[in-house]
Amino acid sequence: RRLHLKVYRNKHVASRDDFERQYGAKLWKADAPLYDYITKVEPTRRGLEQLGIVAWITGRRRSQGGEREHLQLLEIDEADGRLKINPLANWDFDEVYKAVKWNNLPYNPLVDKGYASIGDVHSTQRVAGGEGERAGRWKGQNRTECGMHLSARHESAEVLAQRADRVRSGYQWEQGAVVRAKEIGIIQVTEEDFKRTVLGAGAPVVLEIYSPWCPHCRNFEPTFNLLAGTLAPKTHAIFARMDGYQNSVPPEAAKLFPVPDVPSLFVYAGGKAVQYTGVSQDY
Repeated sequence: RRLHLKVYRNKHVASRDDFERQYGAKLWKADAPLYDYITKVEPTRRGLEQLGIVAWITGRRRSQGGEREHLQLLEIDEADGRLKINPLANWDFDEVYKAVKWNNLPYNPLVDKGYASIGDVHSTQRVAGGEGERAGRWKGQNRTECGMHLSARHESAEVLAQRADRVRSGYQWEQGAVVRAKEIGIIQVTEEDFKRTVLGAGAPVVLEIYSPWCPHCRNFEPTFNLLAGTLAPKTHAIFARMDGYQNSVPPEAAKLFPVPDVPSLFVYAGGKAVQYTGVSQDY
């Protein structure tokens, strides 16, 4: 049976790989409100507008807890005045599961593996015995919603849209910057390999911590590349760069590598780091 569905997603990407190229691989961690806006809130709102929706049906339930604990069968979305209909508001997980089985409806097989509520891969865990069904979502982050159903937000859609454009522009630049850096022997560092590539290096390390969407960082790129191309062959130092927007310095090295601003430049050798900060610094 063919379903004629109109799918709404982020306007600029068509796959997960494409998303990571456009916005970075860890946007969900670096800026959760922006990630939720880009992947969920904006596509939903765009679909509602384009299709002329005046009322929509959700599958939310009170038993899911959190923001949904006092859910009503009918509600008006304060963000846009649309009617929301929540026909399952009074159902619990077991009732839904039995109805699915009884009617032989397709469902996500992860449910049978302990994933009572399923969202993004990086924010979904199994639910332990005695936990609420959405306890596996955003574990330890003191949140229960992605933002799609929240009327009140800390930032307006306009502010988030502007930041999304700025971040996407930055990561479009980053694709070329990574290639240019690699061509002259600059290595790319992440928080996962920081200990090995920086702290465990057998030679002095010159590390730049930057943000792709920072104009000062982009302006500093030719200078850093020139330093690497000129000094690396003479000093045998390792030149490296790390995206500080989506990567954090590991806790054990945080005192050695404080990052009050970007770009920040560090020279690390013998267990000590010397820091140079700010684009006005005489590098």
